[in-house]
Amino acid sequence: MIDKGISKEPTKKILRKSISKTQKTPLEVMIFIMNKSLEEENYDLALNVAYKVAPYLHAKLTESKLEVTNLKRPEEMSDEELQIFIGASKAGSPS
Repeated sequence: MIDKGISKEPTKKILRKSISKTQKTPLEVMIFIMNKSLEEENYDLALNVAYKVAPYLHAKLTESKLEVTNLKRPEEMSDEELQIFIGASKAGSPS
């Protein structure tokens, strides 16, 4: 049974040290196969492995929502809208 008061970080360090240099993680094996395939000009295999490895090496972009509103010309804005616009403009402009 694991003591709940023990931090996980020291455990991770112990596990990393206990893995010998000859042992590889699945990700390391896949990258090795990809690189070796490229060296041997086996591009189909290299591309296939690269496709499978990519999600583990590169962050997946998430969907963004962009809301576009029609801007009024300054003469069409109320005093409050002008103040908000000026404040937003100052915040977005370089100093």
